[in-house]
Amino acid sequence: MYLRMRARVSGVLYLNFLADRAYAERLAPDSFWPVPWPADPRKTLFTILIFHLQNGRPTWAPAVLGRFSPSLWQSNWRFYGSLMSLPEGQRPGVLFWRTVTDSLFLTVFGLRIARCFPVRRARRMEVRRHGHEVSALVASECGEAPSLLFRGALTDSEEVPGPLQASFSRFIDYARWIADQHLSLTVWPNDVVVQDMHLTFETARFVDVRPHAVSIPPLRDFVEDPERPLSCFWAENLEVWLDSIRALPRR
Repeated sequence: MYLRMRARVSGVLYLNFLADRAYAERLAPDSFWPVPWPADPRKTLFTILIFHLQNGRPTWAPAVLGRFSPSLWQSNWRFYGSLMSLPEGQRPGVLFWRTVTDSLFLTVFGLRIARCFPVRRARRMEVRRHGHEVSALVASECGEAPSLLFRGALTDSEEVPGPLQASFSRFIDYARWIADQHLSLTVWPNDVVVQDMHLTFETARFVDVRPHAVSIPPLRDFVEDPERPLSCFWAENLEVWLDSIRALPRR
């Protein structure tokens, strides 16, 4: 258990893809089971989210303390499924395939201290919204981090991807499910690290994004058409809470 924390996310871009399920299965067969896509069980859901983390502080601390904490660029690349072999039994969650940041602090925290992020260091990162236009960039540091370029525009669409319409009748419910995955898994050779986090949505807003240009070369290994996401959306005014971190031996 670590000190419980909270932080603000003013804007975050979600890029959702259909990935090769067999690829995800091989990553941690003893610890993670990727959920089959309803229309094609050979596929599974994969999401890249890019955001700027601000005003981080312990949950008990006043908001003013967060003004003195560093702002961090972060991008999580994750598969959806079930976490296996937990003491409390199988639970839904995500597997972190990569976490990308340009922050030395987050790199040390994620790799050495809490070991809760499979960090790759980027030279430069950003995600921006200007009016209806949305753009994102991840520039690699000597090839260490996966690179990413994205341009798109906000739309008024509230369509849920077809195969998930039986589970989600509203776009807002689908978007919140994508965003608010409480448990995440990071896999190491001898153990796994499980984070329990949650989001609050009191002032949150979710908006569909139509992609205009997408370039993410690393996805070619397990996404059939990485230039055509399943869906994209923009979220703003979120608050993220870190509830616990724990390490468990691999079985």
